[in-house]
Amino acid sequence: MLKEWGVFLFNSAIEFSQLWHPRFLQWIRAKLFGRLFIGSSFACEDFIGYILGCIVEWVLVVCLKHKILKRHQKS
Repeated sequence: MLKEWGVFLFNSAIEFSQLWHPRFLQWIRAKLFGRLFIGSSFACEDFIGYILGCIVEWVLVVCLKHKILKRHQKS
């Protein structure tokens, strides 16, 4: 669960950095890679996707761990 929180916090930090407009970030955002990696505009709705993505990741990891443990117990 700690890893999922780390992913959420990292994405949240990038999202909040879009509210900050120093020259060096503006220069990075002017490039294609900068726009793709750090984005160019803040949107609260993005947090819904971050939260849902972390929940889906957590569910998948738990299901896979359960399946792997079950397979090892049979052998």
